[in-house]
Amino acid sequence: MKIINKKNHFILTLAWLVCTEIKAANNDLISIPIVNDARVFYQFSDNFPAMVNYFTAHDKRTIVSYYTKQYGEYASLNEKRGRITVTYSIGKAEIRVIISRQDKVQQVDVIYQLK
Repeated sequence: MKIINKKNHFILTLAWLVCTEIKAANNDLISIPIVNDARVFYQFSDNFPAMVNYFTAHDKRTIVSYYTKQYGEYASLNEKRGRITVTYSIGKAEIRVIISRQDKVQQVDVIYQLK
């Protein structure tokens, strides 16, 4: 996603970005990006940590690349028993993206929590 702000004129370019929006307890709106073919099966947004869980046909490398484009360079990336956990740190938030193989698709769990 590319957003350009020129004196309150916004140009928004969407590649394959879809977001799920979460209203935080302090009424801030948090957007968690999800890939274009996401089949969301769970979303919790009543409190922190907020999370969204979905299935996608994209491979692990593509998913990691997608979230790195959304959140910037990751703070850590670990792989254990076929599951990848990528952690991003943005301001007062920590975002964990957990990717695991489920049959022929990837399950992606995105957890958004305040530090």
